[in-house]
Amino acid sequence: MDARTDRRLDVLQAWLLLLPPLTLALPSPWSPFTGAPDVISIGTGLCALGLLPALLVSAVRAFLGREDEERAAAIPLGAPLLLAPLGLAAYHLDRATDSFNAWRALVGLAGATGAYVAASSLGESGRRVLQRTLPIVTLMLLASIFLEPDLDGALGRTVQGAIGNTGDLAEAAVPGAVLGAGAFLTTGGPLALVGLLALIGTALYAGLVPVYAGGFAIGAAVIAAFAASSLGRGEAGGAAAARRARLLLVALLVAALGTFGRQAVSSTGGDPASDAPAAEDPSGAPTPPAIGETTGGITFRRLTWARIPAVLADTGVDGAGPGQFQAIFPPYRDPAEIELSSRYRAEPTPVEVEHAHNDALTALVEYGWLGGGALLLLLLLTVARALAALAGPEDERRDFALVALAMVAMALVNGPLLYSPLSHVLAFMAFGVVAAPALDAPRENGKAGFGAHAIVLVAAGLVAPKSLDLVRYGRAMAEIPATFEQIGDRERNDPERLIATLDSALRHSPDASWALEKKAQLMRATGAPLAEQLEIHLEFLERRPKSVAGLINLGLVLAMGSSFEAARERTEEALRLDPGNPTVLRNLVRVTFDLRDAEDVEEALASASAAGAVDEDIVRKYAYEALVGCRLEVAAPTVRAFREARGEAPLDTADQNQLFSAAEAARAAGDEEMRAAYQTAFDFLVALDHLNSGSFGNAVTKARQAYQRARDAGVDTGPARLRLAAAHAAAGDVPEAERVLGLGPVRRRDGDFLSAVEMDALRSAGLLRPASAGNLVPR
Repeated sequence: MDARTDRRLDVLQAWLLLLPPLTLALPSPWSPFTGAPDVISIGTGLCALGLLPALLVSAVRAFLGREDEERAAAIPLGAPLLLAPLGLAAYHLDRATDSFNAWRALVGLAGATGAYVAASSLGESGRRVLQRTLPIVTLMLLASIFLEPDLDGALGRTVQGAIGNTGDLAEAAVPGAVLGAGAFLTTGGPLALVGLLALIGTALYAGLVPVYAGGFAIGAAVIAAFAASSLGRGEAGGAAAARRARLLLVALLVAALGTFGRQAVSSTGGDPASDAPAAEDPSGAPTPPAIGETTGGITFRRLTWARIPAVLADTGVDGAGPGQFQAIFPPYRDPAEIELSSRYRAEPTPVEVEHAHNDALTALVEYGWLGGGALLLLLLLTVARALAALAGPEDERRDFALVALAMVAMALVNGPLLYSPLSHVLAFMAFGVVAAPALDAPRENGKAGFGAHAIVLVAAGLVAPKSLDLVRYGRAMAEIPATFEQIGDRERNDPERLIATLDSALRHSPDASWALEKKAQLMRATGAPLAEQLEIHLEFLERRPKSVAGLINLGLVLAMGSSFEAARERTEEALRLDPGNPTVLRNLVRVTFDLRDAEDVEEALASASAAGAVDEDIVRKYAYEALVGCRLEVAAPTVRAFREARGEAPLDTADQNQLFSAAEAARAAGDEEMRAAYQTAFDFLVALDHLNSGSFGNAVTKARQAYQRARDAGVDTGPARLRLAAAHAAAGDVPEAERVLGLGPVRRRDGDFLSAVEMDALRSAGLLRPASAGNLVPR
């Protein structure tokens, strides 16, 4: 292969490498992310697919140059280190709980490896193409924030741009911003202007949103540029290179000052974990304070990182598996971090930690000391090569060295290498450029270099079908906004269309936990058959067994099916994972209420009330249901809580006179519901007195009145029917007692609260049988 052909292929390879970044930087309506709630999957799949042509050209060039030492493709430094976690990721696929995210992580790692290997084989022409085009990519990303249809109207609010996430956009903008500084100093005309705008725009965006990781990366580039400007050069041109480095330092420093200045203004000025007041715990144990106003920041990271050693102690040398951080981390979360991430519990649903916000720690958790250690060693080697390139004569390598150092720094405070949909490819491109041997270095291992390129190409080809599934899944999910319709001044989704959209997405990725969770929630909200609801909830929890939201929703479905013990187990498990969650605390009150254990109800009410999770409307609802449903065993704590919330005097629910007076007071206040509730409880107690005194006809009359109110109120009539049947049985009307019992289900728990005379009447009529737990239940 002659030099001209190789140079043309070099330029072609560089443009093919730019295909994924240019595609993902397109603004609406051309962006592949438009409308999609899961941008990570689409971006990861597109990057892996888009890099295949560049890898193919890279492998062809390596094959054609394998006997030509001048153009031979050496084994890229660090390629074997990337193959180690790639192999571990494949090994973990069958063992992964969250199989969807396992594949997503494997595809992302394959794409990163491909970008690294292909970029490492670029020559001077190809590197120059990358150097001058990536600032354009950054400018496209920044421009996209003004083209988004849902733009809030003010920079500094949630302005997500083409990628659909402020942090991901800032991370992807950094490489072009740093290279833009170099382009501004070494080129003229439009390219210089683009470079300057990319640098200034990224700095402003990172500062105004703010995105602290972006500012941290630019700060790292400043430090590296300062080091480069301070290096003494004895070779020809050294003085000019030093001047250029100093100018680059000035440009980056101005950008960094702008970024950090704006972030300092927007900062709260203290550590919210120590500044915020602590909350009281009903048990008397100290609880973490309610802290912070965002899910980011130093405090969140400090609290999260402090839990990583415990995770590593449990995951072993081979790790938890690719993409499994979110699935396994809930039991390790710091309660204070949960408070911070939920914005003082202002978030309506539980917020989970998707990754460690530190790629080094995420790698160790997911790939263990073997794969994670290999990735850490790769980063160390990259830093070493980048520092060496800063003192070298090649301008492109020097600028890419600054990018590499910036991305490594950002990887220590966020997830640009293992999570974000675009920055991982851009970062590993920069790593590949600085890892490659110098252009004038001898290349003697061309055959081995071709072998490395071929292995990576095969690996990328093997995951291509799954990459395509990720894209198809994400694009199917992008139809979700079309399922909403405007009703007056509110938006409401069409449940049938939304379920159809989710089903379409799940056809491409049946194990997609996000879609499974949303479908499960929607099925519960629309009243789908309980068996179908239970199946989809269990399917989701099979993949994410520690999901607080999943446990909450499954507990609700189990309670709807009267599996109250199982519902309590799931609810208590959710409470162990998220002790202060108000939804879980409210649900625990509900499930203990349904289980009809007065002591458990009182304890659950106390915990929920102390956390501010129970208000007057909720306790009123429970008090009403307990009284009108003739469940006096749990009426006492709920009525007490209700009357305390109303500022009313205590009421003994076992005292007929107090119940009658409460009914009259409710009538006078116009509260017909509570009047009926108090009156029903009164009638039940009167019926019990008649039963004890042998006045069975009057007992039937009062018990029937209590039952009819329970029936008309739409509550569980099991207790009222059981007591009405006892009155009929005592009166000798066994057929009517049987008919009443047959009007609906009667739970085993209802028999525990029958009085002795009611139990004797039902037993004498042959209407009860012993239960396995020793209770008596209807035959």
